[in-house]
Amino acid sequence: MKPTLPLLVALLLAPLISLQAAEPAVSRVASDATFSQIAHPSGFTPEMPKLSDVCMRLFRLDQPGVSPDRILAAGSEFHITRGVWSYIEDKSFIERVRAKGWEFHGSLCMRITDPALALRDREGNPIRCTVLRDGKRQLLRDGSGKVVDDGKSPFRADLANPELRRLYVERANRLVDMGVTSFQRDDPDEGHFEWGDQGGREGRRDAIPDADLLEFHRWSRAEIEKHA
Repeated sequence: MKPTLPLLVALLLAPLISLQAAEPAVSRVASDATFSQIAHPSGFTPEMPKLSDVCMRLFRLDQPGVSPDRILAAGSEFHITRGVWSYIEDKSFIERVRAKGWEFHGSLCMRITDPALALRDREGNPIRCTVLRDGKRQLLRDGSGKVVDDGKSPFRADLANPELRRLYVERANRLVDMGVTSFQRDDPDEGHFEWGDQGGREGRRDAIPDADLLEFHRWSRAEIEKHA
């Protein structure tokens, strides 16, 4: 009965051996190799977070029960290197963040309240952002299902409007002067559920063409870099 055990082991190992043979060869690493000898460049552009970065969202300063000191203390406890996605425009707070050696990632999202800067629907009316209900973005509709204006929500920005563009870059430059080192930008066309489907007329208007979105982002990036 003794030869049975080696035979069973061989049968069990056979699939593993064939699987290993099918995988691409991996270069062997010396047992005494250092991390710097093993690591490879990430290929990321200089402004992107490094693989060694530790990020924490700082969010905003008006969170109930959370003081600026507590936000900074939490960042220190987690040994962060970047405070990210922050709706904060307080120069003194940003300076305290930078004094810790952290990068500060601000937001370029704008709250448009002037209808003159708003994107227009098919009837030429300014389009407001959707309202937040039960944690979801929803359009406000009347009893017949028609979309109505709630009179309170901010408008969707018209990226082709020269005044909107001026204000956008002005805001970005102001944040740069406060010490912001990078930006979060929501897609201006995020309201896809309000637009027509692939050019259809079911929505309130056709979607902003991708080429127009790309042009806006490239233009604004270049303008911000000039100031920064």
